[in-house]
Amino acid sequence: MKYRKTARVLTALLLTVILLTSLLPATALAEDNHENKEENFDIIDVNYAKIENNHAPINDNQGTIIDNDSTVTTNNNIIENNWNEVTTNNGDIMLNNGEIATNNNIIEDNCLGGKITDNYGTVGFNQSGNALFPAGEVTTNHAGGVVTKNEGLIVTNEAASGDKAAGKVTTNTGDIMENNGRVDTNNGTIGTTYVDEYGGIGYGPSNTGTVGTNGKDGKIIFNSASGVVEKNEGKIGGEADNSFYAGNEGTVKENTASGWISNNRGEITDNAGKVEFNRKNIKNNTGTVDTNWNGSIENNSGTVNLNNSDTTITNNSGTVEKNYGTVTNNYGGEVTNTGNGKVENQYYGVEIETENAAVSDKTGFTEYEEKDYLKEGASGSVKVTPSEGYTLDKPTLDADSGDMTAEGDETGGWTLTFSNLLKNVKLLLTGKKAEEEPEPKPEPEPEPEPEPQPEPEPIDPPAPAPAGDGEVDDAWLRFNRKVVDQINAAPANGTVTVDAGGWLSFARMVFEALAERQDVTLTVSWNQGEITVPAGTDLLDSIGASVQFSRLAELFG
Repeated sequence: MKYRKTARVLTALLLTVILLTSLLPATALAEDNHENKEENFDIIDVNYAKIENNHAPINDNQGTIIDNDSTVTTNNNIIENNWNEVTTNNGDIMLNNGEIATNNNIIEDNCLGGKITDNYGTVGFNQSGNALFPAGEVTTNHAGGVVTKNEGLIVTNEAASGDKAAGKVTTNTGDIMENNGRVDTNNGTIGTTYVDEYGGIGYGPSNTGTVGTNGKDGKIIFNSASGVVEKNEGKIGGEADNSFYAGNEGTVKENTASGWISNNRGEITDNAGKVEFNRKNIKNNTGTVDTNWNGSIENNSGTVNLNNSDTTITNNSGTVEKNYGTVTNNYGGEVTNTGNGKVENQYYGVEIETENAAVSDKTGFTEYEEKDYLKEGASGSVKVTPSEGYTLDKPTLDADSGDMTAEGDETGGWTLTFSNLLKNVKLLLTGKKAEEEPEPKPEPEPEPEPEPQPEPEPIDPPAPAPAGDGEVDDAWLRFNRKVVDQINAAPANGTVTVDAGGWLSFARMVFEALAERQDVTLTVSWNQGEITVPAGTDLLDSIGASVQFSRLAELFG
């Protein structure tokens, strides 16, 4: 449909020549037409019928015109193919290759060379041009007007007016010289550049309205002070030679990882892409700012290549490669000061994770974004206690990030003391659900070893001694040593069966023995079930001094 009438342009031109040389001067007044015609050469006041080929002016079309190469003052019904001028369209024009002064209804395709001066209705498709014919053009898309797909030229897309919404372009892959309305998706160009009288490159009218998404192939040369770009995946601004003049003076809510802004003199809320020059405000930067010239960046976790003098970066956890200005509140970021550059309020140290633990009695800490920090080189302490129903392992800290001591207490918690912190690191607090103490089982009489292959005696733990009595630890160690003896004495490809009674864990020595005897299967029954550890299991790289049966149940249950 896009190009189906292009070949007919030569035919239309030929018909025009024939008409100019052969038509006799009109001698009669225009009359109404009520009959269908295959071809019309008469001036018609009002057409109520069907005309297949019209070559004379029609004041008012109430019927259907298949091919029109003359003028129609007002169309109130259907023109399928228009090759000339329509002053006012209140009907439906399927293909327009001519000029339409005012559209109040529907033009399905504005084809090659077609021109709509004022659009208040709907243009389905404004086509791109080729070597022979210019692109379709909409001079002004007024408030309430809609261009669904533009590959051609829209000179002005208007703002809202009265009770009418702003002019809307659903998808643009062509050119919009000035957008004051709404462009849902732009993968073309909004705005123009020009060379001024002094030879410099400037920008023409561009976006003063709203662009929903400026796509990866989209370009907005200048986003003015009232302009809004909700999501930028493409370019905002000129090329390197005119980046100062173009760029953003309005609002960019999200500059994505693929987005590029040459020059920001407005507001960028979230930048994950690239900003070449920032001269005003970027709120959250996770991308790259080449030069923070005379602007400000709040919350930087990305990269700033150059922070100029008299500029400020607030709350930095990213990288500032050359800092001539001021970085305020540096939370573990890397800042290289140059010249008079400085860092105020540098916070290094420990970020405390509190899963399955409660933190209290803090000293020497500074609150920031619900995290706890110590200043570089400072000392401090904190007490951590397990949440209800949990036990808390001994906290750990990176070995090269400072000193920490951990002292346990009767609550199952820890008092931690820090000093000489070198960098921002996480304090790891890991907790697990507390296990209920089982009822002790009486130790059974040992069974005789079978012949001819002796089996080690079955293991049942002794009754635990009262809390604080060292006999409990000794009994648990004896229990584990007996299991080790059974594993070592097991026949080839044999199975060792253990009744663990009230014990809740194996010592590491059991799994060291299993690592030596890769052919042995270990089955243990305890007060919450039975677990079989398959032959060939090696857990030495993933366990500490002991492992709970509950953990084995998760792995092998």
